[in-house]
Amino acid sequence: MRKKTYFIDLDGVVVVNDSKCHSEQINKRVVLISGTVAVFDELERDGHTIILCTCRKECCRRELERDLRIAGLYWDVLIMGLPNGVRYLINDTKDGKETAYAVTIPRNEGISTCIRSLS
Repeated sequence: MRKKTYFIDLDGVVVVNDSKCHSEQINKRVVLISGTVAVFDELERDGHTIILCTCRKECCRRELERDLRIAGLYWDVLIMGLPNGVRYLINDTKDGKETAYAVTIPRNEGISTCIRSLS
């Protein structure tokens, strides 16, 4: 099996997103969406790369990383400070095969609702 890279939005996909602005997230502990740890464990076990991304400010990195580790998550890269708008993944083909896919899910339904369809 070829190893894959998963770019995963944090708020609303991995953790519950009930905030409207950054200041509401600063002192709030993360609450994982049901099924998240199992999905991350499976991705890790299969040797895939997990890249988390968020619009949370860089100044909150230490607390966020601590909270994610306490919640039982492991990842390879955490990209912070992104705008909360549309995100694009652009990649080339390999041997004529598609190498980039995108999935959009309803907020707070969690990654487990779609991850198996990507395998």
